[in-house]
Amino acid sequence: MIAELSAAYVCLHVGFKLALPDGREPLSTTGLRASLLPMACGVLLCLASVAAAAAPVADAPATTRPATAASAATASPQLPAGSWQAVEDFLAGSTDARGYLGAVSLVMADGKVVQSGAYGHRDLGRASPMREDSIFRVYSMTKTVTTVAVLILVEEGRLSLDAPIDRYLPEFSGLQRFTGGSADAPQLAPAGSRPTLRQLLTHTAGFATASNEEATRLLERAD
Repeated sequence: MIAELSAAYVCLHVGFKLALPDGREPLSTTGLRASLLPMACGVLLCLASVAAAAAPVADAPATTRPATAASAATASPQLPAGSWQAVEDFLAGSTDARGYLGAVSLVMADGKVVQSGAYGHRDLGRASPMREDSIFRVYSMTKTVTTVAVLILVEEGRLSLDAPIDRYLPEFSGLQRFTGGSADAPQLAPAGSRPTLRQLLTHTAGFATASNEEATRLLERAD
């Protein structure tokens, strides 16, 4: 949770250019999640290390000089040596000639950048190296920002992850599920349960995706 990292207040942003030069579909949703899992695990380990490094420690013995203690208290948090290597290896390998065009990573602790990097390229011809200040379309990266904001509200006691989402958004009450037919003549049935906020944030609430064209059309029409 966010409060557990408040001493370092760590933020990670990883952006991918997903287009492939030969027009191939890069990965299915399932494949994309599976391919990002090693990186996600590495990121979590790094963030935990930064938080631990930045967390307050017990007072030093009286023999410690005040100047040294003050310096330690104000020192910028650092990633432990080698802790980011697995993530860098993943990003570099994922943006080679057979993979994504490029990626940019950034880790911040206590408002300071402790690790950043640019990988791959920023053009379809793979002639221009990616830069840390390259501009990306935001797309699904808004989900990360929204999730962090929601978790802050959870820690403040204003939201509950396991509460049904219609508690906060009444428009989601009385949900129905698509069981067949078409967008013009849908077959609907009551949803088996009320999706929770946790399910909404983890893409397990049961809402239609591009894998079901008719359900997606019906959802877009309802919007």
